[in-house]
Amino acid sequence: MFKKEEIIKELPGVDPAHAERYAIYCDTWKDKESKGFRSNAWMDKFSAEQLAEKFRAVELLGLVFDGIHITLQSTGISFDYVAYKTKMYTTYPETIFDSGIVYKGDTFSFSKENGKVIYSHGFANPFEKKESEIIGAYAVVRNRR
Repeated sequence: MFKKEEIIKELPGVDPAHAERYAIYCDTWKDKESKGFRSNAWMDKFSAEQLAEKFRAVELLGLVFDGIHITLQSTGISFDYVAYKTKMYTTYPETIFDSGIVYKGDTFSFSKENGKVIYSHGFANPFEKKESEIIGAYAVVRNRR
């Protein structure tokens, strides 16, 4: 079983605040049972060296392991949409993200012409949105790629 200090020791050259935050994250998940929470038994199977490798893998992507948008699971490192979006902006700074929710009464259309997606979203009444009237959602990502 690893100790928080061992993880930090395995991360020389890393911003001390990032190493500390990561070590605390790992230690917290290991130690949750003693605090009345359900622990992650799989966390105890990792050594400090293995956990440091996971931190470094995230670092190699140009991201910072924050324990919120980038987390650990029994299957490895998990990235949520915020982490993917951050990576996209890092790799393709000109990227434009547009998303929306389509409500009953809205008009929405999309087409593809010569490899380009064209879409239009007209709002029926933007000031009277009811969750029960959601009929769909969309996300469009544009960049040079």
